[in-house]
Amino acid sequence: MANLDTKLINLLGAIRSEFPDFKVLNKDESRFIRILSYILFFNRGFMTNFITTIGHTVYIPTKGWIKEDQFRAMVVFSHEWMHMK
Repeated sequence: MANLDTKLINLLGAIRSEFPDFKVLNKDESRFIRILSYILFFNRGFMTNFITTIGHTVYIPTKGWIKEDQFRAMVVFSHEWMHMK
């Protein structure tokens, strides 16, 4: 049985095969998302507690977010894939 690393890689590959411009970016490295966080000042957890998908780009809170809980990451990426569809 494949481990979570392999399953996650396969899932991201499947998303990328359907949406070649699919990207996963860290929120703190995106100027656009940082600006959006100022607009959403009332949502204090926007940068740290939420995943944001715009188009075919999924913005995650931190670089380590995926490694913290790969099963959760697979569930979230599957959910966001449905939004992209």
